[in-house]
Amino acid sequence: MRALIPVLCLAISVHMVVAQASIPKEELEQRRENLFKKIGNGIGLVWGAETPTAPAKYNQSPDFYYLAGLEEQNGILLMIGETKEIFIFSKKSTERDVRWNGPSAWLITDIKKDYAIDSLLPFEDFWDLLSKTCHEGSTLYLPMTPFDKIDGSRRDVNNTEMELLRQPFKNNPLWKLAVTT
Repeated sequence: MRALIPVLCLAISVHMVVAQASIPKEELEQRRENLFKKIGNGIGLVWGAETPTAPAKYNQSPDFYYLAGLEEQNGILLMIGETKEIFIFSKKSTERDVRWNGPSAWLITDIKKDYAIDSLLPFEDFWDLLSKTCHEGSTLYLPMTPFDKIDGSRRDVNNTEMELLRQPFKNNPLWKLAVTT
């Protein structure tokens, strides 16, 4: 029985890594190529969603998942338009990280072959690579809208507050709703 437990754990962890590969590599390449056409020689930067602070299912940032195809917590996707290179930066996962947070890109044996990502690098290398890539006149593209956080979601409240600030009239239906609640 004890010999079966490690085999079962290995099978589950292999299944979890394979489960990440849900978007075909060719589809990811096409999505990135479409973005490269739009940014030209610019630099694209997309942040992955943060690790939840409350016990909740992790939800990756839609933009990050759409372009990287990975559920990498706190990941950074860097796309360099001039060279058409794609980098992922993340924390190197320990055994404890994998046990608590699930699979990591660091468990993927060939990220270039499986995801068409040129390199997976630790966070420590991010600023160095970005500073070498950026030069005078570089254009940096990044999402400017926040993504939802399941563990601290106030999106509806924030949208209502913003609408009230734009139109603070008492005949505004949102004003009536805010005052009565």
